[in-house]
Amino acid sequence: MEAIREHPALQVQLQYHGLVPDQLWDRLVARIQKDNPLLSKEWAEMIMDGALGFLKLCADFPGNGFAPSKMVDIGWHTFLMYTKEYQEFCQRVAGHFIHHVPNDIPGREGSTAKSTRVFMDGIAMVYNPSVWGKTAECGEEGDCGMDHCETSCDEDGGCQD
Repeated sequence: MEAIREHPALQVQLQYHGLVPDQLWDRLVARIQKDNPLLSKEWAEMIMDGALGFLKLCADFPGNGFAPSKMVDIGWHTFLMYTKEYQEFCQRVAGHFIHHVPNDIPGREGSTAKSTRVFMDGIAMVYNPSVWGKTAECGEEGDCGMDHCETSCDEDGGCQD
């Protein structure tokens, strides 16, 4: 895997960039920017890095039913459009295809981005809270401290995705 790359503008380390070839990385980041013209290249890179980290988590812990944050999901959806490269990545990293299974069945409780973050914290996985949100409890204002996501507090005082 490529050495950790520190992002110059935001002082954020890109942990998972090395899981894909540089040429594919550049194409994915450019596509995120094209589809989301208000995002800077720096944010597009952090989103893609988060998506690659999420997919690595899914590969390393199959069957756990993890859920990405809204921002990480942007990167995953982008990668899915590059079907040949995505299939090769899944085979190389996981040994099998990592399916995208929406959790939109009414009344069915599933994993959330919050439960995925709690799991990542439990295994000491490095991730960028700017694209994943924070697991800290909500403050008195009902604000989860999340940047760039619409969230609110749930009845337990945690962040609701």
